[in-house]
Amino acid sequence: MEMEVWFSFNAKVLIYPELKKISEAMQDGFYRAAGFVIEFLLTNNLAKSGLDTDLETEKLYALVDGLAIHQLMQPGRLTVERLEHILDQHLNLLCSGD
Repeated sequence: MEMEVWFSFNAKVLIYPELKKISEAMQDGFYRAAGFVIEFLLTNNLAKSGLDTDLETEKLYALVDGLAIHQLMQPGRLTVERLEHILDQHLNLLCSGD
């Protein structure tokens, strides 16, 4: 339900530019959350050495955003369990495995 509201709101941003600042602030929050995850891995010595923080933040942000869209549009194809598995696998690829 939250994703439906979020995408409806963003569709309105295209028509009502006065909503753009709110949308940008929320998108920035999602981006910062992705950055927090990457920083957590680095701070706790869980990440592979040489990890590009900016690139991995952008990739995680894009992955979560894309998965949210696909889950909203085709919930029967992309189950919550599959979505969690994809995210787990991606995060595990970032970890050193030590």
